[in-house]
Amino acid sequence: MPFVTHKHHAQSLSAQMSGHDTTHACAAPDAALRAAMFESMSAPGAQAPAERLSTLLQSEQAAVRGAAIAALQLMGEDAREAVDAILSHPDVDLRLLGVEVMRAWPTRSAMPRLERLLNDDQHVNVCLAALDVAAVLGAPVLLPAMGRVRDRFSDNDILCFAEEQARFRILARRT
Repeated sequence: MPFVTHKHHAQSLSAQMSGHDTTHACAAPDAALRAAMFESMSAPGAQAPAERLSTLLQSEQAAVRGAAIAALQLMGEDAREAVDAILSHPDVDLRLLGVEVMRAWPTRSAMPRLERLLNDDQHVNVCLAALDVAAVLGAPVLLPAMGRVRDRFSDNDILCFAEEQARFRILARRT
């Protein structure tokens, strides 16, 4: 089936589906249909909300999770509420994927969420991921929260090293 046909089919499917149906369609073995579904769901003004995409982060299939991350990244501000729910989820793996979504967001959107994670999240891996994204975004306003996470996990050499490296990268941008 040509991609244009896939795209039309995907748009009509995404407009009609519930979250459960969307999960199954986006896990379809036909890669072209799957790609068209994600494109349709993440387009501006798409019928499928970010919440439906965020449920796909729980898929057993890495390709589906990766496509959901990419689609949520493209949605940017439209995905804020869904990503906030992901970042508050008790499942550490989901929170890690939520941090990855923010990697492509504008600094002004990602910064308050990263600050909250650095200040409050109790899982070292989530804080490591937040430090990595903070270093990429280069937001000096995060430096105090980065110091607090280092203090909180002072017995973890990896986190302390990551905080030092992120701090160095952020400060190097200022010169």
